[in-house]
Amino acid sequence: MSSFKDDKVPCARLCHIVKWDDFNGYGFNLHAQKGKNGQFIGKVDEGSPSLAAGLRQGDRIVEVNEIDIANETHNQVVERIKAFANETKLLVVDQEADDYFRENNIVIKGTMSNIKVIKTPERNPNSVEDRSEGSNCSVDEGRNRFYRDLYCRNHGDRKHKHRVACIFYLDHQVELMTRQEAI
Repeated sequence: MSSFKDDKVPCARLCHIVKWDDFNGYGFNLHAQKGKNGQFIGKVDEGSPSLAAGLRQGDRIVEVNEIDIANETHNQVVERIKAFANETKLLVVDQEADDYFRENNIVIKGTMSNIKVIKTPERNPNSVEDRSEGSNCSVDEGRNRFYRDLYCRNHGDRKHKHRVACIFYLDHQVELMTRQEAI
């Protein structure tokens, strides 16, 4: 039997993945491994909804949308993942947790009490956010122009501020990117 302290016992993860409007798909590959039963997570795309929901390369899928997939084919699992248009729930374990549960004869189920639940944030944290309210917006009325700050995180973990000049032309707003600052 494995010897883990209570706070270090591996657990299954319920990754509730919700698609973002500005990202194509869930951002992971599904594959079977030679010599191993089950379906596994291949590559997880950087900045994807799947990564934000805690999915990791090498995870073994136990359940899809609360249904055990142990005896299902690759195509059946793909269809279960696609069953709902914009979201899916994957109960997964990494290799350490999988080994622990197997060695201790513990059946992994979505009803277990020690499951870590991780849900994709509603909005993509890597996309540009509009922060034009309040002090982030300034107006230059004489030139039909105002400025606003937009923030993004698509440069690693560093947050960047973009100063945007917005010009009104025939009642249409046109945004021009003027400069970028690291913050």
